[in-house]
Amino acid sequence: ALPIDVSVAAPVPAAFTGEVSVVIDKTIEIKRAEVDEIAEAMFSSNAGMIPPEQAAAARASIRKDAIRQLTLQALLKRECEKTGVDVTAEEVDAFFAKASAGRGTMEGVAARSGMPMDKFRAMLTTNLRIDKLLTAKVGDLPAPTDAQLKERFDTIVAANPEAVKVPEMVEASHILVKVDDATKDEDAKKKIDEVRAQLLAG
Repeated sequence: ALPIDVSVAAPVPAAFTGEVSVVIDKTIEIKRAEVDEIAEAMFSSNAGMIPPEQAAAARASIRKDAIRQLTLQALLKRECEKTGVDVTAEEVDAFFAKASAGRGTMEGVAARSGMPMDKFRAMLTTNLRIDKLLTAKVGDLPAPTDAQLKERFDTIVAANPEAVKVPEMVEASHILVKVDDATKDEDAKKKIDEVRAQLLAG
């Protein structure tokens, strides 16, 4: 495990919030504006998949995710500075090229995410530094075995059984009934309506 104490990070009490959302070890502050910027970028990238009636709840959830992401990022960035992990501009360019798989320029991706280019590049630099840190810490560890994965899965299911339940769902686009030449249209429609009612009733 990484020698990082995440317990030192906590939301600032409401009475002391002001422009700060999170304080870490009384030395690192995550500004509300940072949270707003990341949360809005995350929401915008998923807005097309969020129903309008769920937008408010989605924004609140995404904001919590943004705070967690920025908090963890700040802790890992501090660890990078402690251990001297750094990257070059060429490494950042190569990192972006690999991550984007040639699907756009850095400027274009930054524009679509709503972030200024300098902040977008700074974010990539931080992410690459963290990636190098984690690789150095855990890169030589063996991959988990099937038994270990199953044990972890069973633990998660035991703690939250609902997480793996999938609602039963049957979707029918057409209801067909067998008729002959003597069957009247009204009788066929009545039969279809009966079948449909039975399906809707489960």
